Amino acid sequence: MKKNLLKTRKVFFLTAAAIPFLFLSCGRGGKTQNGDVTGTLRYQVERLLEDFQWSDELEPGRLSENVSRYGNISDKVKLSQLAIICSVPENSDDAVESVYPYLEGFGLLDVSETPAQILSSAKAFCKAVVEDSDADSLFSKESLYSLAFFRRDIEELKSKKELPPLDSFVVGMAFTGGTSYDVPVRFYDSKKERFVDVDVFFNEEGGSWKIDQIQIRKINF
Repeated sequence: MKKNLLKTRKVFFLTAAAIPFLFLSCGRGGKTQNGDVTGTLRYQVERLLEDFQWSDELEPGRLSENVSRYGNISDKVKLSQLAIICSVPENSDDAVESVYPYLEGFGLLDVSETPAQILSSAKAFCKAVVEDSDADSLFSKESLYSLAFFRRDIEELKSKKELPPLDSFVVGMAFTGGTSYDVPVRFYDSKKERFVDVDVFFNEEGGSWKIDQIQIRKINF
């Protein structure tokens, strides 16, 4: 076994010693044994580089260009493939389908298809509930009783300490039957731990949309 080990070491040292001479022969521009330099590796490489057809540089300033911003993406948003995809205009052939957040037990927060007037009135109603301010103008005259009943129910829940002060709200995706809209709304307390789900129904009246009915759907306290 010792003989085999010594033999292996000799082969290794001989190979290691031969490597520098190999590189020196390639690096020098010397002649071959018959005096012909055309047979050397260095000569062949130089000829290859001389004959190679180099193309013009594409976009020469690309590497030094400032790419901290792209299109209509805010400079506060970190550039990524996802950010660039999301910045494509909706009317473009390359546009991707929008993705909206979803609240478990409530629904999508997609208001893109909700008519502007209905969305504005729904938000105004929610703000009036949170701030305990007037909202009569948002209702049809025949439906003001619905607002009165809603406020009474809210005050009763507060008096029984079953409902803390409402602090914020979110508006969900509206449902429509063609002549009416059902807009789901969730009111939160200040800690976002408890909530009330409400359906706000809209009907068209005299060319504008008015709240026709309010229905408390769920109380989570």
